Amino acid sequence: MTTLPRASFKTPSHIYIFLTLIVSLFPLFLNLLGVDFSSDHKHFPWQEVNSLENPIMIDAMFHRLTGAFSHTILEWSSFCTAVFTVILSFTHFRVNRDVTTPIIGLALFFAGSMDAFHTLAADRLIEAVADNQNLIPFTWAICRIFNACIMIVGVGLLFYYPKKELKQKSFGFIILTSLAFGFAAYGLIHWAANSPNLPQTQFPDNMITRPYDVVPMVMFLLAGIFVYYPFYKRHPGIFSYALMMSVIPEVITEAHMAFGSSQLFDNHFNIAHFLKILGYLVPFIGLCFDYVFTHKKFQLTQKEMSLKNKELDLALNRAQKATQAKSDFLASMTHELRTPMNGVIGMANLLGDTKLSSEQKQQVDVIKSCANSLLIVINDILDFSKIEAGKMTVELVPFNVKKMCMTTVELVRFQAESQDLCVNFEMNESTPLFVKGDPNRLRQIILNFLSNAIKFTMQGEVKLILSYYEEKSCYRFSVKDTGVGIPEHVVDELFQPFSQADTSTSRKFGGTGLGLAISRKLSELMHGKIWLESVVGEGSIFYVELPLELVTQKEVEK
Repeated sequence: MTTLPRASFKTPSHIYIFLTLIVSLFPLFLNLLGVDFSSDHKHFPWQEVNSLENPIMIDAMFHRLTGAFSHTILEWSSFCTAVFTVILSFTHFRVNRDVTTPIIGLALFFAGSMDAFHTLAADRLIEAVADNQNLIPFTWAICRIFNACIMIVGVGLLFYYPKKELKQKSFGFIILTSLAFGFAAYGLIHWAANSPNLPQTQFPDNMITRPYDVVPMVMFLLAGIFVYYPFYKRHPGIFSYALMMSVIPEVITEAHMAFGSSQLFDNHFNIAHFLKILGYLVPFIGLCFDYVFTHKKFQLTQKEMSLKNKELDLALNRAQKATQAKSDFLASMTHELRTPMNGVIGMANLLGDTKLSSEQKQQVDVIKSCANSLLIVINDILDFSKIEAGKMTVELVPFNVKKMCMTTVELVRFQAESQDLCVNFEMNESTPLFVKGDPNRLRQIILNFLSNAIKFTMQGEVKLILSYYEEKSCYRFSVKDTGVGIPEHVVDELFQPFSQADTSTSRKFGGTGLGLAISRKLSELMHGKIWLESVVGEGSIFYVELPLELVTQKEVEK
């Protein structure tokens, strides 16, 4: 048996946390070495503007706007990363139908949308009422608070639902969540853009230069401990692990702004905007690896299923050959046994016609009874082997259905009367009598029903009822008895080969347990069906329903 290595999630090494921490602290380390990341604010010569040549003036203006350009590039990089994340999260959802990734992806996307608004408003590409000097720091602060809030809400929403119920959520759940996040983001953007007086968020002379940034710093820190980490434990994966790691650059970003940045585009301002990109990039990278892992797992599963299917095909082929060999052997064996058994029965009949003492006649009767019982077993096995081998055929000949039923009842009358049972036949006078079908196979089914009914009925009666259903163009043959009944839990097993109502039945009453299985197969060959109804202690009713074509009396008498 061929086996493939399974793709299973393993907890990533803590080296990734240390690596994220090193990258997040690296700009500060460079600061300590004397590297300054602030944007160059060259003085623009407003008094000399008329005397400057056009290229020189444009160059001087670009130098003056380097801070705004850097800010736009950094902010837009964050937004683009958020866009890539949400696209990949929906692709991931398409593969594994897990709503957790698109929900978090949407939270990141709408957080990035707030950053995009902050950038467009700062560059005056979106009309805003407030002064730019207040607009840029305020929208930064409100975006960071919104970012922390929406991520906590998004991940918290996944905690609200039980894990099993969450797996059943469909695309509609994602759409509703998206609309809720979108309305929240739009409402905040609309308020910030249309408010003429925005709160002051920047205090250059204080120890905490941007107090508003303390709020998201604390929120991200608490989210990492009480939200992201439990989420990772509940949904272990590379993406949830990366989401937990993203807390590191997020907290350090806010620390640079709250305790370092005192004006626009200074050293800590630019470092914070760079680290914010890292805050979006870490979950995106985690989602990329998670997607690769999921795809690899899917491929391994497909290969394993392919190998399993090949092994099952081989096993099925062997089983079919074994079944065919068994059926051929049974057909050959029973055929060979039936010939000498008929000879035994014939010789016993001849011996019974001679002058014998009463004891000798009794012994001959025992031989005949045992031989007949054995012949029935052989015939059942032969019929079953023929059915399994697909060699059993049915005929379509005209016959009188009432006459067939009456002769079948007569065949078992002696057996019934020997047990002091009444066996009767009942039918409606309006029932059509002449049909086309296989009377021998139908008689075999009814005879099996009648024999079983007599065998398991101690007192009362056994009745064969013939009914015709014109709307379905079918006949129903019912054998009703007042016997011991059949427990409900074994009803389905009765029509299986070698099955009987209990393990002692074959010892007490004899039989192979093939009769009902053969009857069911024969009814299926004739496009009919078999079922039963039974109450323990009250009796049973066995039904066989067949579609039989109506013919004329002349066709039957030919």
